[in-house]
Formats: sequence, C-alpha cells, structure tokens
Amino acid sequence: MVNKSFWSKRRLLAFSGIVFVILGTYKTLQHLTFNTYAYDLGIRASILYNIAFRGRVWDSLHSFHGFSGHFHPISFLLVGLYRLWPNALLLCLLQALAVALGLFFLIKLLEGWVEDRRKHLVIIALFLANPFLHHVLRFDFHPEVFALPLVFCFFYLFEGKKIWGALLPALALLTLKEEMGLVLLALGIYALAKRKWILGSVMAVIGIAWLPFVLFIVLPCFRAPGQSELISAHYASLGSNAAEIITSILRRPWVLITQTFGQPGKLLTVALLAASVGALALTRWEAALILPLLLAHLLSDGPHQSSLTYQYSAGILPLLFFASIKGIRRIKLPVALILVGLAVPALVLRFPNPFKMGVNLNRSLQTHRLIERIPADASLSVSNNLAPHLVNRKDVVLYPQIEDADYVLIDLEGNIYPAQWETRYEDACRLTTGYDTLAAQDGLLLLKLKKTQEPD
Repeated sequence: MVNKSFWSKRRLLAFSGIVFVILGTYKTLQHLTFNTYAYDLGIRASILYNIAFRGRVWDSLHSFHGFSGHFHPISFLLVGLYRLWPNALLLCLLQALAVALGLFFLIKLLEGWVEDRRKHLVIIALFLANPFLHHVLRFDFHPEVFALPLVFCFFYLFEGKKIWGALLPALALLTLKEEMGLVLLALGIYALAKRKWILGSVMAVIGIAWLPFVLFIVLPCFRAPGQSELISAHYASLGSNAAEIITSILRRPWVLITQTFGQPGKLLTVALLAASVGALALTRWEAALILPLLLAHLLSDGPHQSSLTYQYSAGILPLLFFASIKGIRRIKLPVALILVGLAVPALVLRFPNPFKMGVNLNRSLQTHRLIERIPADASLSVSNNLAPHLVNRKDVVLYPQIEDADYVLIDLEGNIYPAQWETRYEDACRLTTGYDTLAAQDGLLLLKLKKTQEPD
C-alpha cells in the first residue's frame, strides 16, 4: 500500500479548490468580456431557463425542443442551480468545477497506484497543461465536461473494490450526451478484462445500445417536422441521416480505417493526443479503451470534431489519463520525463486561445451598458457573442433572425456567426429596416422597432 501522508484530505481539497478558483476566474473573465457564445453556452442557458421558469425543454434561440439535437437529461439536475442563480456564468463555473473535481479523483487514483510522488507531479502537470483539456474548458459549456470526474470516480471506486458502487458514476455518463454510451462501453470492456463478468456485461450492453437508442427512438420524439438530424451535418459523407450513416459503416467497415487512421490530418490528431499525455498511456493496453469514441469523432466530416478541438475530447481524456497512471507506475522517472517532452509539440500546435475576440475592457463596459437598456420583457434578436448574456427571456432569437423583435443588439466586430462576416454591415442595414438606431459605436448596434416606445 502506498503511503498517503502527502495527499492528506485537507491538502487535496485545498489544491483542487485553488485550481477551481483559478479556472473559475479565467472563465468569468472570458464570459464578462464577451468571449463566450450562443454556440453553445447561450443554447444551454436558454434550455435551463425555459425548464426552470417556463416548464418546457426549449431552445429559444432556434425555436427548437432542447432535446431535438442532443439528449442531455443532466439538464434536469442543473436546473435546480439555475433557478437559484439564473445566469449563464453559472455554467462557466460548473465547467471549471468539473475540471477541478476531475483533478481531485485523478490524484486519488495516483495516491492509490503510484508510489513515487515525483511521478504524481508529472501526471498532474500533464493534466493541468493538457491542450485538449483546455479546448474543452475554453469552448463555452458542454455537459460532456462532467465525464472527467465521472470516469475518474468510476475507476477510483472500481479499483477500491467498490465494484457495484462504481456503476453509479458510469451510468451517470448517459445523462451527458448520447455519445457517452461509447465511454460506458469502454468502461464495461475494462470491467470484463478484470473478470467482473456481470457488471462488465451490463455496462457493455447498455453502452453499445445507448447511441442507436437515442438516435432512433429518443431524438425523433423531440424533433420538429422538417427539422434535420444534427448527426447528418457531422457525417454527411456517410449518409443523410442516422440510419444511412450506421448502415454505411456496417456495409463498408473499412471506412473505420480509411476515414480515420488513413488520413494524414487525423493521424496527426491521434499523435498529438497521445503526445499530450507524454505518450505514457501507450505503454498500457488500457489506452485502447479510447477507440470507440475516438473512431466516432475521427469519422466525422466536421473539422473541429475530427481534430478533437472544442469539447470533443472530453470523454476520451479521462480514459487516456487512467492509462497514463497505469503506465507511469513501472517507468523510471528519467524515462518518464523524456516522454513528457513529447507533450511540447501538442502544447504548441493545439493549445487554444481563450480570448479569440480579444479583451477590451472599455468596449466590454460599453456593451454591458447597452444590455442594461433593453427591458427584461422585450423580445430580442441578439448576435452570437452577446446571446449568453440575454437568453433569460421569453422571446429571444439569434441574429440574423429578426422576427420583428422589439430590440436588436448586434456586435458586428465580434463573433457574428451564423451571419456572414464579409457582408455583415450591409446585411445589418437590410435586415433591420424599420428600426430606429439607439446606439451605434465600434460595431455595436442597439436598435428598436419603430412601433414601440422606449421606456422612461
């Protein structure tokens, strides 16, 4: 048994708390300087607002059911917190908390498996500096970030001989997103490899059935007539809907190789992913547990998904770090440090910029003042990077939709998606005909429908 005196309960809680404060501060600054967006923080906040205060699972920004694109029932758990503090910043802080909790359970695994405390520092440093993890953290809020503490908690309980207790965090993964069934499958395979036949079989069967169950039964229940399947936009080369995509893979299984490891760009992604953990995971068979979810992402036509930027590595990273913990146990420290050097290219090539739109405090203050001028009960059309601050209302749509909103607030020098960047000023003039200009400065436009009167 490893001596646990170094990571006392107080030290571990303090360290995890410090990490949470640092990450929470960074996320707060990112949000308050309008470097968070409708995609997907605004969407998630809109869904929680509508569940909490309107009693419906609804994405107001797109006028769709909140479960028509992805299935994330964890929203029903988060809504209690959102009722207490209805602010999109809450989700940013929960994202930071998920990473801090992941670190907590990572260290608990280290203290149970790795005797050399210097190796603890190696794994912790790789975790905190991991560029793929920072992509997850940077890009607004996605429920998948909770896969970090849940997967680590599963391994902590499982390796601590609390076998059936480990089933709870494993099944909780299914509340995050439909693709988490592939992570549950991986955990089931691990349990089977450890000769836990019943537990492993239950997890593997549920995991492999979850994705098609959600795609073919759950999501169609919430999809509006004529609304396209979101999966079709990510796998267009394989089919136009979920049935065609899965059928294409079953009929041509070689696409799992030709469209993943057979493409140089995707091979580079895999290499950088392995390097980001110092290649320590490659010394253990447990690294193969990432394959179900990794292949699903690499198959995608979407450049962000196939390159594992944004949130797409959230389910892969805890599996990879668990394999790294197992791998570093028997590697001599000098060799481990040499392998850690492999993480440098990944840091250089994949580390994200959390403030892509810059940090202009004067402009941010100006924007907040414009937001305060909009009545809480007014209908609104708002652009992408302003949406998370204004979704707590009954009628709000995402610009360039207008729909005769009482007010229009646009940041033409910010992230204007899905409007076109090249013609943004011309489009704004065309789309807002019939509006009076209340403010126009530095690309910020606050407009009011002419038929309404501004309150005193």
